[in-house]
Amino acid sequence: IGRMARRTFHAATTHWHSDARLSGALAEELYERWAKTLVLGASDVAPMFVAATHESPIAGFLALALRDGGDWSVTLTGVAPECRGRGILSAMIDGSAAALHVGASRQSLFYETQVTNTSALAAIGRRGMTVSSSRMTFHLWVPGT
Repeated sequence: IGRMARRTFHAATTHWHSDARLSGALAEELYERWAKTLVLGASDVAPMFVAATHESPIAGFLALALRDGGDWSVTLTGVAPECRGRGILSAMIDGSAAALHVGASRQSLFYETQVTNTSALAAIGRRGMTVSSSRMTFHLWVPGT
């Protein structure tokens, strides 16, 4: 999943890639580390869903975290470049919501993404999700000690 995340976010223009102080290689490494950390920390309150196809054993992944109050938050998603445009993100959103019984017990599923991530926005819009808020994201740089 880490290697797939590196390939998935290689040409991304969001999050770490949008920070001019980070090289493209470092941004890709950060995505890989983030995905690996989510896999290693997967649990009942932080599940990881993986999509597979005949062509790719890891076509996509979706990580969730249980929020205070019992709602779920999508932590990170990725769809392998060669598998895009086939409804994999939509299937992972639907499958994870069903597996976690979202809606059945008045739970909500929150999906945060960059406003420039039009593919994700289209997928979540087709799932009936609506924008509840928006905010500017940034990185806080702290001098080393």
